[in-house]
Amino acid sequence: MRAFVSPGDEIPGSDPDAMIDCEHFQPLPKMIYVPVPGWKRLLLFAAKVTPIAFLVVALGYSSLFIAEVYRRPRRAAPAPAIEVRVDLPPEMQEVVVGRPFRVRVYIRNLTRRPIKPIDICVNEQFFNLYELRMVSPPPQDMDIIAGRRHFSYGGLPPNGLMVFEMTLRPTRGGRAIFVLTVRAPGRVIYVGPRRVHIYAT
Repeated sequence: MRAFVSPGDEIPGSDPDAMIDCEHFQPLPKMIYVPVPGWKRLLLFAAKVTPIAFLVVALGYSSLFIAEVYRRPRRAAPAPAIEVRVDLPPEMQEVVVGRPFRVRVYIRNLTRRPIKPIDICVNEQFFNLYELRMVSPPPQDMDIIAGRRHFSYGGLPPNGLMVFEMTLRPTRGGRAIFVLTVRAPGRVIYVGPRRVHIYAT
C-alpha cells in the first residue's frame, strides 16, 4: 500500500523527515501557470458583456418608443359628414301664445356619398309647450324613443341639402329648450344637440 503525502502534511505519530526519505514517497507535480492570451480574455469579456449590452439597448429603445407614443398628439377628429343649421329669427325667440311660427333646420351632406337614413330628433319635452302643426317634408316615420321625437327620412344625396321645417303653435307661456339632434344610424355621424331658448308670452 502506497501513501502519497505532500511535504507540508504531517501524519500524527510519524516523522516528517523519515517520510521524505521513504522510498515510496512521490511528491505531487508542481502546478504550471500558463497565461491566457489577450484575445481569449477579450472574447470571454465580450461574451459576458454582449448580452447585458443588448438588454440595455432594448430597454432604452422600448422606453423611447413608449415616450414617443404618449407624446404624439392625438389625431384630430374627422370632420362631420353633415352640417346642421337652425334658422330661428331673433324676433321669433319670443313668440305669442296661440300664434304659429316656423323653425327651419338646414341639413347638408358634405360627402360625395349618399347618407341614409337620416333621423332628426327633437326633445319631447319641447312639445309640452308647443303644439306641432305641420312638418315639411313629411317624414317616412315618426316615433317617440327615450324622450325624443324621431322624424325618419330616406337620406341625403351626395352634396345634397335638406330643409326640415316645423310649424309650431305655443299652447301656454313659459320657456322651452329646443334640443335638436341629427344622426344617421349605423354610421359615426352625430351632430348636435342644438339648444335654442324660446319664450312664449
